[in-house]
Amino acid sequence: MIVGKPNLEKRLRQKAIRVSQESAWQALRETWARMEREEAILSDAISTPFAAQKIPALNCDKLKPENIFHLSEIKSICITYRLRFLGSHLFKGKIPPEALLKAANLAREHKTSLQNFKILAPGKQFQLEDANDPMLFIPLDGELYYLVHKWGADLSRWRKLWVYPLQNIMPMFWTINALSLLFAALLPLKAFTSNAPNWWRIAAFFWFFKVLSASAIFLGSKLFVNFSSVLWDSEYFNA
Repeated sequence: MIVGKPNLEKRLRQKAIRVSQESAWQALRETWARMEREEAILSDAISTPFAAQKIPALNCDKLKPENIFHLSEIKSICITYRLRFLGSHLFKGKIPPEALLKAANLAREHKTSLQNFKILAPGKQFQLEDANDPMLFIPLDGELYYLVHKWGADLSRWRKLWVYPLQNIMPMFWTINALSLLFAALLPLKAFTSNAPNWWRIAAFFWFFKVLSASAIFLGSKLFVNFSSVLWDSEYFNA
């Protein structure tokens, strides 16, 4: 039996491939371990109450302008859709891994630490105290905030209409006016008399307005329902 000579070049290349694969695998494991450590640090920072206000040293040239929002813009969205903008430590939901990964990448890219996160979400997703579809932000200079990540489903298209009366006093006033006018217009006066004067319908409008206004005040005080313009940055459910 004739044994051929070993192909040294082929064996050398095979060995080089194995070494390269092992190095790549080791580098990948180290990257994963580093990312897990960074995400764990950020997870702790997100669940920690606010420390002294610290503005992260971010490079403005590396930030996406479309992700920078002024506090007045955030407040407007909160009032319109009846949302809260509170510290992330009050958030009851689970922060998705994608949010932690984006925050870790942002901190690494800018070579800084991140803290004092805030979340924009419906009030029911926060652990509110008694005076008794979320977005993760970090503070920038002044009243600017940077959107790190958005998750969950978009808000219902009907939510804006449904919570419109609760924005502040004027939307409530116009809603009660509109409902009173609608009820007065639909009131079947002919069921009472065939000769009903026109001023009856005007009187009915004021009667409905009075009843609806009293009901709104009574239910609002009993159910601790306040206007969105007051609640948007409050940590209390009955503020």
